[in-house]
This record gives sequence, C-alpha cells and structure tokens, in this order.
Amino acid sequence: MKTTPLKILLILIFSFFLIFSCKEDEVIKPDDEDENVQKDDSEDVDENSNNSDSTKNLAANRMINRWIVGKMEKYYLWEDQLPYPLSATTDNPEDFFYGLLTENDRWSYYVDDFEDYFSEFQGTPTSVGYKPQFYKYSNSDGVYILVKYVYNNSPADRAGIKRGDIITSIDGIDLDLDNYYDLYSQDNYTVRLGQFEDGYIGETDVEYSLVAEEIEANPIVHHEVLDLDGIKTGYLVYTDFVAGENNYYLRMLNDVFEEFASSGVSEIIVDLRYNPGGDGAAARHLASLLAPQNTTNNEEVLIEYVYNDFLTEYFQNDKDRMYVFYDSGLPGLSLDNVYFLVTEGSASSSELVITGLMPYINTTLIGESTHGKYTGMYVLENEDYNVGMLPVSFKYKNANGYTDFVDGLAPDYEMEDDLFNAVPFGDTSDPFLAKAIELITGEVATTVSLKSADYLRRFERIEPKEFDKFSNLVIDKRKVEK
Repeated sequence: MKTTPLKILLILIFSFFLIFSCKEDEVIKPDDEDENVQKDDSEDVDENSNNSDSTKNLAANRMINRWIVGKMEKYYLWEDQLPYPLSATTDNPEDFFYGLLTENDRWSYYVDDFEDYFSEFQGTPTSVGYKPQFYKYSNSDGVYILVKYVYNNSPADRAGIKRGDIITSIDGIDLDLDNYYDLYSQDNYTVRLGQFEDGYIGETDVEYSLVAEEIEANPIVHHEVLDLDGIKTGYLVYTDFVAGENNYYLRMLNDVFEEFASSGVSEIIVDLRYNPGGDGAAARHLASLLAPQNTTNNEEVLIEYVYNDFLTEYFQNDKDRMYVFYDSGLPGLSLDNVYFLVTEGSASSSELVITGLMPYINTTLIGESTHGKYTGMYVLENEDYNVGMLPVSFKYKNANGYTDFVDGLAPDYEMEDDLFNAVPFGDTSDPFLAKAIELITGEVATTVSLKSADYLRRFERIEPKEFDKFSNLVIDKRKVEK
C-alpha cells in the first residue's frame, strides 16, 4: 500500500492513539465518498461560493463532516452501531461527531485545534508548572484546587507553591463550576491560597503571581533509594508517560534504574497516583525495565489490540497489533514484586503497564480503583482544517486475555488519596508509601493523621472534559519498527 514519507507517524493515544492525516495516500486509505453517506440536499452549499463568511463556514462544516463519516466507518470500534444512513450535514462538526457515538462511548473525543492539541505531548509544555486536582463542595457550586505536585524549576516552584497547597481564588475571583477551568487555563494570573481547618476551607493572605513559560515537564518528579532495615527499595514517582525529544526522558529513566541497580535495590515502589497516560514508547520502556529478564529476552507479549472487522483484516499480519517487551540493555533488578500506588487518576498507559506485567510478575496495587481505560483511539488529523478526532478504535488485552476492566483495576489494599494531608514525596508517613513499606518489611509504619478523612465526603472530585484528551498513550510507529 502506498504511503507518503512525511506521514508515516502512527500515534496510539490512550487509551491508545494513532495519528493519520486526511491525505488520500495515507497509511489506511479512506474513501472520500461512501455508499453509506447520505447527502443532505436540504442544506446544499456551494463550497466555492465567496458570498459570505457564513456560507464558507457551512461549506467547511460539510467537508469536515464528510471526512468524519469516512473515517468513522473505517476506524470506529463500534462501526456496526453507527446511525446509518449517515448524512454529512452542515452542522457544527463537533456536535456532528458526538452525535455519531454509541451510548456507552465515554472516551471518543473531537479536537477543534489540532496543532495546539498535539503540542501538549512534546514534553515541554507552556505551563505555570503545577498539577491541579479540582474539587467542589457537595452542597454548592464552589470549586477549589489542591496541588498534586509541582514541576522542578517551574514558575509555580520558584514562587513557592508546593504539593498539598489549596487554591481558593484566581485573580481575586472565587472559583465555581462556570469559571474554574477558564481561570486556571490562563497564562498569567495570581492565586490565593486557602487552609483546611475543622473540615472547612478558609482563605489566607498568601498570594502568588504566576506567568506560564515553556517548562521541562520531567515525569520523574521524585525518586530515591529507601533503606528499609537493610532492604534496598527503589521509590519512583512517575507522573506522565513521555519520551521527550530524542528519548530524553527515557534516558533519564534509564539513569534512575541504573542508580537503583548499583544501589542493590531488590524491591520497588512505583507511584502512579497522578499519571493519566502518555507516550507508548515510555510505557513500554517502563514495563520492560520492571519485567523479569527472561520476559524481556523472549520479547513476550505486553498487550494485544482488538479491532473492528475492517482493521482486524488490515492488521492481521502487522506486528504492531501486538506490543512486546524488549531488553533495555540495562542491568536487571531481579524483582519478585512490583508495588504500584494508584488512584482513580491512574489511567490508560498506567493501567497498560500494570496489566501488561501481571502475567509475568507479582503486582500489588495500593490505593483506589484505577480509571478503567482499556480502549484505544486513533488520533485522526484533517490538515486542511486543523481539526482532529479521537474515535475509539480498539481495546487491548494482556497476554492472558484480560480486558474490559470497565470499573478500573481494584486495589489489593484500599485507601483514599487525601491531598488535604499531603506530605512531600518520599516521606514515609505518607499512608500509601507506608503501606508498601509495611508489606515489604512486615512492620507497621507511623503515618500522618488522617484527620480530614471524615470530612472528605463534603467534597467531590471533578475533572474538566478538557483533561480527557490527556489521558492517553502515544506510540510512534517508527520507534516500534526499529
């Protein structure tokens, strides 16, 4: 099949995502017009008309919607449930796209600015440098932000913001369900901190002014070797799966594991509490670093994809339908167990690493049930209009056939992540870390007082829809083929 040299990049976004342009000679060639596409003559538009901007917009909508239909028929996992006959109307493309989805599809996504979307996955985003967890009061629309972590040397870090800080207002405006994401998303703003006391959040006089800049979003937020009564234990906080330019962040991950090996680490704790997904090369790399040596030497199956009929036929002889472990070339750690710290925010590629390892090594999950993303999407780009879409295109299963964990991966030891009492990463009074240490040493550790636990029911986590597109795994096909 004919391919263009500039457009061989396949991206699996995770779930998983593969990226294709709308060029006619793309990797999997779609039809511009399909026999199942019903033309809507009631809103016929002269696509070459120069009469008005409105006419041009309607013509653009129809062209985009025809593109949407052609792609969905080829790549949508539940193609057989599309509402045939399909009509490429002049409706807003985003509304048109969501109108095609099945009732149970909670993952497919439309992108109205593809260049901006794709730039987020390069490992050097423009950001103020802290990761938020949004909460609302259960009995009102009031919203506040708890800081999960801060990137080193970012504007937030230099200002003094730290893990566990509470942000109650931005630019003097109290946060609520209508304004919180727009205020948070600005490039230049002032935050006011609050404090948690007696089950309620009050304001303080502490303010920080932040200006976004291009930062080095190193996903290795923290790592160290803990000496637990002579048991050398590696502790890794990994917040995103990102390879970086020229595999910069993968080389940094190698450095961490070389340090673990040279220190005699025999146990490892991987903190994925705040990891929503990322680059597939990084997910495969981390899984291979954690897997037993014979698993990597034999290139055992990490995961396998399950497609619709069209893609099943297309990929039946394609090695990319399976993702395998590989030998990293680093000294092995000879692990018997991997302890994962997880929350509901541990999604997609985090879950892939965990489930992919399950057939080959003991995995212990501590925390909350994970997000439950076992499906994947192709990221489809329309270059002519700088839009894209991420329709669910497959699901994945591990070497034992395990998939469809719609309720997430259940923890072996359940506890709720309490950011009100957050301590620095590596502090052994952290209840999540302390439980892992207890399982390793057999000794119960002293933890921070969970004084707020009874009050957590007053608040509920909220996730802006804009965050859905970042719960992903990105795989560059060129790297897989090497």
